[in-house]
Amino acid sequence: MTVPSVITDLNVVAASNSPAGTDPVGSTLDDFLRAGFAIVRREQAQGAAIASASTTNIGGNTDGYYLHITGTTTITSFGTVAAGVSRVVVFDAALTLTYNATSLILPGLANITTAAGDVAEFVSEGSGNWRCTRYIPIGMSPASGASYNIYGLTGISNAATPTTKFDVTASRVTTLDALGRARVYSSVGAKTVDISVQGLGGRDQASAFSANAKVNLFYVPDGSGGLSIVASGNTFATGPTGYTEFCPIMSHKLNGGSQFQQGILRGKDFFLNGTVNLVSSSVSSFPTAASYSLLIPADEAMEIFVVSNATIVGGSSGQGSAVMNLSGTTSTQQFPTIIVGPSVSNSLPISMIRLPVNAATSVYYGQAGGTNISSYSQNVTIHGWQSGG
Repeated sequence: MTVPSVITDLNVVAASNSPAGTDPVGSTLDDFLRAGFAIVRREQAQGAAIASASTTNIGGNTDGYYLHITGTTTITSFGTVAAGVSRVVVFDAALTLTYNATSLILPGLANITTAAGDVAEFVSEGSGNWRCTRYIPIGMSPASGASYNIYGLTGISNAATPTTKFDVTASRVTTLDALGRARVYSSVGAKTVDISVQGLGGRDQASAFSANAKVNLFYVPDGSGGLSIVASGNTFATGPTGYTEFCPIMSHKLNGGSQFQQGILRGKDFFLNGTVNLVSSSVSSFPTAASYSLLIPADEAMEIFVVSNATIVGGSSGQGSAVMNLSGTTSTQQFPTIIVGPSVSNSLPISMIRLPVNAATSVYYGQAGGTNISSYSQNVTIHGWQSGG
């Protein structure tokens, strides 16, 4: 008949607790009563802070249900305690909670990078297994109506020649977490991502990106109350690996040297430095397909920016004419008719147009109709794209 000292000394079955009706309590009854009252009080008390460690034994903290975790060491375990025991913790600094499908179950089924002031509740499932039942990032708003948002977004490839770096500037950014909750960051300022390194300010994967890879850029928390940028091969909807809070920035297609194509970002529009000649061909009929799959991150881009012009040479007799076509689909999108005299060359330049990205990752071009034409040639150049997200 031992006097209990912590809640795990008690049993959920009343008859299994001491003292029983037949136990001689003598002068120990007051010890049992005071112990019970202390245990109840501790469940609504703040315990001593615990320094973060690979195994941060919050279940072993017996002086309070609510406690702070200090330090920045990555946590992979919260120790072993009876199933059902819970703790509410406040993180005092940035650290990584390592997701495990059995022993450390986290919202979003991914690692969480904490920020100072984040609050979470963890419940033991026994045998060293814990489940996070609530996670409240500092400064987060409810999910209702929340969406990604970026104001004042501009960017530029980092140098005058292709490079692994990209500079991005924004005035205000709204991120979402795995539960759809929004956080607003003001005065974000200039950030640089370098895909030659891994981690914050770099890529989310250990291996380097391959040539001509599609790379998406995301704002993610930097662990100090601000934002950093991470590059990922994941979609905008999935987000970068290892981060449950993020905001998509832009989609990019690396060049053959696994570097950023040179250009300027304005909002969601990316304009290449110079142009890429997609088509320079003598073609007589529409629709002829030209693939842009090596130039445009087609699975995330919404539109491509193209310019086309055609040159025709008239036949030997009478006035000639032809219609230049350019489209994002196999449906005809006609432009003004080019008129020529006999054996005369004439060209039709047009302004930049935006074409929707399609599953075939192709533009369609060619001549539609025409009379008294001895030759027809068409150029199509790519000037950039608009990202989704």
